[in-house]
Amino acid sequence: PPQQFLFSGISMTMSKKNNRLYWLVPPFFVLVSLAIYANTFEAPFYLDDFRNITENISLRSEGLTLTDIAEAIRESPIKTRGISYLSFALNYHFHQYRVFGYHLVNTAIHAISAILLFYVLALTLRLPAAGKAYRYPRELAFIAALLWLTHPIQTQAVTYIVQRMTSMAAMFYLLAFLFFILGRLAAKGVKRTLLFLCCLAAWLLAMGSKEIAITLPFLLFLYEWYFFQDLDRAWLKRQIPVLLLPLLALIALAFLYTDFNPLDTLLGYGRRDFTLSERVLTECRVFFFYLSLLLLPYPGRLSLEHDFSISKSLLDPATTGVSILALAAILVAAAALAKRKRLLSFCILWFVGNLILESSVFPLEILFEHRLYLPSMLFFLFITVLAFQNCKSHRLIVALGLCLAFLLGFWTYQQNHIWSDPVLFWRSSVKNSPLNARARNNLGAALSHAGQDDEALEEIHRALSLMPDFVNAYVNLGNVYLRKRSFDQAIVNYQKALQLKPDYYGVYGNLGNAYFRKGDAAKALEAYNEALANDPGIVEARVNRGAIYAQRGFLQMAAEDFEKAAELSPENADIHYNLGLLYTEINSLEKALAAFEKALRLKPSDKSAKQQVDRLKARLNPSGIKGM
Repeated sequence: PPQQFLFSGISMTMSKKNNRLYWLVPPFFVLVSLAIYANTFEAPFYLDDFRNITENISLRSEGLTLTDIAEAIRESPIKTRGISYLSFALNYHFHQYRVFGYHLVNTAIHAISAILLFYVLALTLRLPAAGKAYRYPRELAFIAALLWLTHPIQTQAVTYIVQRMTSMAAMFYLLAFLFFILGRLAAKGVKRTLLFLCCLAAWLLAMGSKEIAITLPFLLFLYEWYFFQDLDRAWLKRQIPVLLLPLLALIALAFLYTDFNPLDTLLGYGRRDFTLSERVLTECRVFFFYLSLLLLPYPGRLSLEHDFSISKSLLDPATTGVSILALAAILVAAAALAKRKRLLSFCILWFVGNLILESSVFPLEILFEHRLYLPSMLFFLFITVLAFQNCKSHRLIVALGLCLAFLLGFWTYQQNHIWSDPVLFWRSSVKNSPLNARARNNLGAALSHAGQDDEALEEIHRALSLMPDFVNAYVNLGNVYLRKRSFDQAIVNYQKALQLKPDYYGVYGNLGNAYFRKGDAAKALEAYNEALANDPGIVEARVNRGAIYAQRGFLQMAAEDFEKAAELSPENADIHYNLGLLYTEINSLEKALAAFEKALRLKPSDKSAKQQVDRLKARLNPSGIKGM
């Protein structure tokens, strides 16, 4: 029988033919996602991936007990994003740091989000309050969701592994929206209650993925007023007391998410090179830059880093004041359209409302493309609705939409190719933003890892000419000189970095490495002690300090350092092998055998480890008699 959705005495029916089409969309979107992101599955980790994934020791649990799960969430760098970290912990559990699995999950999240978007749009377009002009809701929803799915702007949220935080939050956000709509369409009773509880659960999962989901209650309230209450002002006035409860809940969440110090978080501009007022003024221009990226998204315009000047006043640059007026005009237009073009009005408010958290007063970076992932969802609905309303042939619009989706998918594939190689990636960023010091510094680091040290030095020095107090550039200079065995120059640059940022304890580990390779064990030990006293998780510092202890005859202390290093980096065969040598020296033969066997499992081709295993087995069981 046909399915019926009932609300306010209005019946909506989906025919069997339409129902079949709804089931064809999910597999199609999955295939499209795999096609345009197929060349990302071996793309390496970048930037924040290291802090949040590869250097995050709380993810390295070998079990999946509740204790392991709680640890992965509790000890992560951003404790309010436990759901995201839990997903990273699961990735690590099954395949450690092999990037294929991380990218596969990210691509799956993107496909699921597009499928959910399609169903949310299809249901919304069938609501009478959305407008009677939408005769082809399935086709309209399909094209809008497909354009969002294939658009190159999404690559930063999908291909940049750590931005799973954004895409996962958006996925649960959409799921909550879908449950809310289904709950409103369901008859009053247990089913409606369960759907609303599912909506709440999905929102909590979204909040546990990233804080951008905090806007959901406001957008749901707005959706209710627009599409179920027919913009009834009397109803709106009656809801003011009801709104106090979620408002208080949001205030409580704000305290929780800022460690009960929201004012410090709001005013924490000390580490930025812009003030609160400058950021707010600049974000009005960023808003229109985002729109330009959505309208003209060819790969040459996209980048992880963008050169974007700071607005110093309403007239500096002159586009600041113009942008503020234009943004105000857009909001006025949204209000004016509410009665006649309700869906278009809601699309505008969705876009602005979901940008406002990361584009307002908080001391975040000026702009990132992944911030458009959630707001852009209804941008494509806006464009598609205009096309359907201004063209008599819906088939022509569908055909043009498919052609545009193919072009966008091609550009997405091209953009993803850039992510596959760090040198190519950062060269593209520098080409896009030649005055961006961070892009040049990161290009220098990538060139050094690729063995192109001379060109690396040139790029890092250019970065320092753009930003003379750039701490990370001095660290990377030290790393390049260390790689070139210019130990004194490496030491000078590490010391300069520590002068600028004395609490950058990881640099003490790098400084210790320079002294260690120079042959100054005393100063190396001093630097390693400083590093590990403040950050016990620096593996290389553990290993090298252990080596110094071993050289000086402190074998037990050396073994303790190597034990901790093996715990921090359980997949490193060399650490286990050296730990086996230390255990042998202190006559802990059974421990030595276990360490050598672990090294051999990790590196089966290691002949030395095989010899050590055979030798120790012979010593521990000289008779050769097998136990039962």
